Amino acid sequence: AMLRRAVRFADAVVGPTHAMAAELEEIASLGARIRVIAGAPQTGFGPPVDPSSRARALGLPERYVVVLGRAGDSGALATTFRAIAALEIDTVIIADERDDPARIFALAHAEGIAAHRVRAPHVPDPSDRACILTGAVAVVAASETTAFPWRSLEALAAGAPLIAARTAQNEELFADGAHFVAGNDTDEIGQALGRMSDDRPFGSRLRVLAADRAKAFSWRDAAERVWQLHAEL
Repeated sequence: AMLRRAVRFADAVVGPTHAMAAELEEIASLGARIRVIAGAPQTGFGPPVDPSSRARALGLPERYVVVLGRAGDSGALATTFRAIAALEIDTVIIADERDDPARIFALAHAEGIAAHRVRAPHVPDPSDRACILTGAVAVVAASETTAFPWRSLEALAAGAPLIAARTAQNEELFADGAHFVAGNDTDEIGQALGRMSDDRPFGSRLRVLAADRAKAFSWRDAAERVWQLHAEL
């Protein structure tokens, strides 16, 4: 009903990516009224002044992989957990704050990760999330859903080596700032994680590219584009 109303009355409809705009155009006749304005991480997003002490307070292991995802997208999580289980490396999950950690723990354990190797800290504070992302060997975002990947953009801003599902939206947003894999391919994710873990120059290069790509996203830029859109209307 809201979409029908937008088709009838809206002077413009704003979406965060061209890939999402293309999908929207398939189901609604909006034409040139669709405008693309991407979001961004919180302004000033970054690790705390003393990341080492904060990492200890959060109980982070020395080496770990961060998994981004939601319990509702269990397929992507299961694929990622299977890939990690073969590497025997600790896992830190940054999930939706509404998710039940017990459900995610159970899924990780079912896919072969020992319970003591999984952590899902409650991290509403942006600097804590940045601390976790920055210290990771790799960050995996295997979801192929069209939801805007806010946490993946935070990984870029933290200069974390990001492994992302190969989707039109992710490729548009992350460009060369991420290493792309098939989100439903355990072997491909596992190979990417193994390379991140063993090939330090590869991981270091990806960190630089991620931080550079993150500069393309800012709320000031988004605000200026919205202001320009209003001026045009």
